[in-house]
Amino acid sequence: MAVTGRIFDIKRYAIHDGPGIRTTVFLKGCSLSCPWCHNPESQDGSPELLFWEDRCVHCGACLKVCPEQAIEESGDRIITDRERCSACGQCVTVCPAHAREIVGHTTTPEEVAKSVLFLVSDDASFITGASLTIDGGRTAGEVVVG
Repeated sequence: MAVTGRIFDIKRYAIHDGPGIRTTVFLKGCSLSCPWCHNPESQDGSPELLFWEDRCVHCGACLKVCPEQAIEESGDRIITDRERCSACGQCVTVCPAHAREIVGHTTTPEEVAKSVLFLVSDDASFITGASLTIDGGRTAGEVVVG
């Protein structure tokens, strides 16, 4: 049986999640909903679409490819209906301005360890103190085993 989890992001040169310069693995899914959370987009455990409106060039490519018709133009804005969005990523692949991204991919602890070990060895001259923080995540009862 393989144990898997969902990763939101892996950040190099992190300075806010422990002493020194480190690598931080952000897990996707956290039921605490702390008001001071600096990554609220990581709270939902499923993959999600992020959209940076200030990057959008209003080309309309995302509207044309969305199979759920979850993206629409409203005046001078592009709006995504989060209820209809399935986070399929088709809009991400056609966005020339990189205004869209899917966050949250399923992986194994071994795959995360390989990524972190590569980054830590590559960044060894910059990392100080403890070199790894694992942040966020689901409760133990919600870990996916299968």
